[in-house]
Amino acid sequence: HAMLRTIHEVGFGFGTIDGHTPTMSNVTGDDVYRGMRYGFGQLRMRVHPSVFLDGRIGLGVSQREFQGSGRGAVTFGKPWRSNVSVGGEYIGDLGGSAWVRLQWDTADPLLMGASVVRSDLPGAIVDPAGLYIAYDVAYRIQNRFTVRGQLSYGARDGAAHFGGGVGTAVAF
Repeated sequence: HAMLRTIHEVGFGFGTIDGHTPTMSNVTGDDVYRGMRYGFGQLRMRVHPSVFLDGRIGLGVSQREFQGSGRGAVTFGKPWRSNVSVGGEYIGDLGGSAWVRLQWDTADPLLMGASVVRSDLPGAIVDPAGLYIAYDVAYRIQNRFTVRGQLSYGARDGAAHFGGGVGTAVAF
């Protein structure tokens, strides 16, 4: 929800993340399930006409217990136009990620972005040094409803793999 000048947006949401992480460097089929279902609240502050600060806190349940999460980012440029953002997040016992993202709006009505992400999600046991690149496209279907898709490619302790995801957002 957009409001005031400095507090640019407030929001809430929910999500899920899960995966299997190998217990040995030489994958033999042994792995451990890691996952979390969570909810969060977020705040975006406009500290300058072209500088935005994002913060998010959340709570969820993992495969073992309740866990907290946090996320922060700084965006140089307009979030709805071309920009560069740098940020990081930590999700309970699953671990954290840090990223740099370049976004552009040259093919209206699509909003595209490319990211480099360093991550140890979902709770890597063998090698926490995961690194991947991602390309995403967002399309605003109506004034307040957006659909987003992402493709990624990266590796951790072995061969690289493709990944991806989809998401939606509703503004009010």
